[in-house]
Amino acid sequence: MGRATEFQISPAMISWIAERENTEPKSLAEQLAPKKVDQFLSGLISKSIAEKLAKLADIPFGYLFLSKPPVIDNPKSLTCAKRSAQSH
Repeated sequence: MGRATEFQISPAMISWIAERENTEPKSLAEQLAPKKVDQFLSGLISKSIAEKLAKLADIPFGYLFLSKPPVIDNPKSLTCAKRSAQSH
């Protein structure tokens, strides 16, 4: 069998997500990838961890692959605004 799919994301995005979650990047790594903390902090993560990270941060999956964090006026209402727009 081949290796699991891994993605390279920007450590800046990990830091941004940690900040949004009022935690430290290392705490996120320990929560989501306890056996691969160093890899996580360098931005090398599996598909399943990437999905969990996007869900935890409440951001679209594709945001993980930005080289730098996006500017969001109301950071925690990103997906709420999308849901509201879809219902109108």
